[in-house]
Amino acid sequence: MTDKITELLRSLVEIRSSYPNEKELADYIFTFLSNQNDISVDKQVVGGDRFNIIATRGTGTKSIAFYAHLDTINVVDGWKRDPFKLTIEGDRAYGLGSYDMKGGMVANIITFLETDILEDYYFKLILCVDEEYISKGGYAVANSDFVNDVECIFSPEPAFKYGLNGITIGRVGRSVFEIELNRDSAHYNFYSPDKDLNILASKIIQNINYATYNEQSSDERQFVYVRNYVSSSVGMSVPQKVLIELDSSIIPPMNTEEMISLIENIIKTEISNFDSSINYEVRAKSRVTPFLQPYRIEKDNNYLEKLKRAVNNITGEEAKPYFRSSVGDDNIFGALGHTLLGIGPTGDNAHAPDEWVSISSIEKLIEVYIEFLNQL
Repeated sequence: MTDKITELLRSLVEIRSSYPNEKELADYIFTFLSNQNDISVDKQVVGGDRFNIIATRGTGTKSIAFYAHLDTINVVDGWKRDPFKLTIEGDRAYGLGSYDMKGGMVANIITFLETDILEDYYFKLILCVDEEYISKGGYAVANSDFVNDVECIFSPEPAFKYGLNGITIGRVGRSVFEIELNRDSAHYNFYSPDKDLNILASKIIQNINYATYNEQSSDERQFVYVRNYVSSSVGMSVPQKVLIELDSSIIPPMNTEEMISLIENIIKTEISNFDSSINYEVRAKSRVTPFLQPYRIEKDNNYLEKLKRAVNNITGEEAKPYFRSSVGDDNIFGALGHTLLGIGPTGDNAHAPDEWVSISSIEKLIEVYIEFLNQL
């Protein structure tokens, strides 16, 4: 198994796939899968020459899906090894994307292809483009019929400090909001602090910060901060327009729409106390794909319990369910109500120089998957 893992990982790492240039890797994997027996594999066009790979194996009335993203970030400065050559040093395999998430992709592909077929469940493989940018691939799959019968989705994202024992059971969401404040123009000779849009804006920002902050744990935090701020006036006039861009981390049960409503209520209150003639608008920033919503899996979820047992049995250590403080394609599936369980191999330096993944932990991850599937 070690040689098989290393051979496939080498092929994946040594094909460059930084977004939006995943095509060469996608072509390679599509051809690789097309040459396997007893599976169905298709391309899902996302735009231009970019496509997701979706595949099925087995029969049944419901499915278990194995997800991974095809893209990596670009190379950052500081690498001491060739990022596009898999370098093996002991148990560590160095290379761009080895940890995030080509090592996990190897585990998913091998599990999908080689695990014994189950009576009631069949397997799906989902490989997406654009996860490291705005999740065009993830949204394309999530909005299709392909995931309708999926009971559980595995995503082998790095668990960082938790290693192979970490199980992601939820993620923060992220949205960017725009606030526009407008007032009638007035000569600067008539300036007064109680008419200054910037003073009103500062009160609004402060109250939004206080009202939205929610810290459940070091990983599960909700907050809003100013991403950009522009105050403008014409000629020798007092400020007549303020544009505020807010970035946010959102935790369940809050979502983007509820956050907008909360922000709007704060603005209404502050304007009524300041100058009711001021006009305002609050909106989510426009983007090709929606910003990612938060999700959390119930602690007594049946598939979560089975995965915890599988981790305990294979590693000999307790599984560590945790809430994750970053966003990704997982949010798309989780927010739609799918059971999305994140579990990945051990490694380090994701999005950093000399990224590496543990080869033995990829093999262990495959064993965890099989142990899980044996409980179905």
